[in-house]
Amino acid sequence: MELLDAFGNPASPAMITPQGFNLSLWPDADKQRLIKDDLEKVTVWESAFGNFFGEYHEMANNWRMIVDNRGRKGFPVAKTSETTRATNTLASLEYRMLTAADPYVEARAEGLKEDGTEATESELYATERVLMRQNQVLKFKKKLLRGIRSGKLFGTAIFECPFVSTPYHSLSKSFEGTDLVLRPLIQFGFDPYCYDIELSDYVFTVDYVSKFRLLQMAQGQDSIWDLGAVNEAIGDQESGKASRDFSTNVYNQINQRKQRAGYQENAKDVYEVVTMHGFSDINNPLVRAFWDSTGSQDDPGMVHFTRSFINGKNLARFHVTPYGNWRHLFKIASMNEFELEPIGYGVGRLGKRAQIQLDATQSRMDALMKM
Repeated sequence: MELLDAFGNPASPAMITPQGFNLSLWPDADKQRLIKDDLEKVTVWESAFGNFFGEYHEMANNWRMIVDNRGRKGFPVAKTSETTRATNTLASLEYRMLTAADPYVEARAEGLKEDGTEATESELYATERVLMRQNQVLKFKKKLLRGIRSGKLFGTAIFECPFVSTPYHSLSKSFEGTDLVLRPLIQFGFDPYCYDIELSDYVFTVDYVSKFRLLQMAQGQDSIWDLGAVNEAIGDQESGKASRDFSTNVYNQINQRKQRAGYQENAKDVYEVVTMHGFSDINNPLVRAFWDSTGSQDDPGMVHFTRSFINGKNLARFHVTPYGNWRHLFKIASMNEFELEPIGYGVGRLGKRAQIQLDATQSRMDALMKM
């Protein structure tokens, strides 16, 4: 009775009733505070890796054998294929080592099932068949080779592994699986003061999508997207209230890379979507209210949150990162890692000097033959 008198309802001290959370109804000041904090991280990353962006373009040009019309002395410049040959050789070798077996995945039982029994051989075989079917539909081997090739050239490859269902953004799902999406280094950011990307408190991606793609993402996952914020961003840009001034310089980096390959810019109604995964300021009332709405007893300071903002102005998405950590979504692959440096040394950097010397030698030979 003393316990009941002290606490009233015995269940009250141990029960927290979750309250609904609606991002669209939250004050704009707290949203802008969240966006400002994240944009500062993006700015720090762009400043720290400014030199790398130029190197990445040079490496890509060497692999694609794109030549300048004239050298410093006015002579035609030749381009040898050493970077291309070395990159493709290493990529093909690793790809074949990973996928040569048939099947190239093997299911093994670890521990017991929920009913306390061990997995049977038939169940393991069925699991292998499911994995192989998923890889076939999602074109896993094609995406893997593409990622390995980039990793060998640049030194590091970033893979995003989202859980997807097809048809995309449809209520009638016919297939589900874990995808493998290569994230270019110029569109993937992290804490530049870490000597290992895996140690970063946060990572983020920068995407440029059409309004139709943006609406598809929001409507397909309306429980975590604020459709009102998406429509507001689209309306402001189409009406001329907001110019297409993006919050990052990534768009220019992408255009520079593609224009060197022959593509022309033709993106009139493109929208910048920066998606941040990592720790967030728990003192922000928006973050605290969202966490209280989940009813969780865990410490929000130890959980990663995912948020997306459009053109640096509209917070359109906020939720807990799947499994509470960004490392579940992204996989990092590097070669020739060195102390204190988060980016590995690939063919592009290690062979840079040799590529320049070979290009100069070939250019002189061509000039002599034409004289």
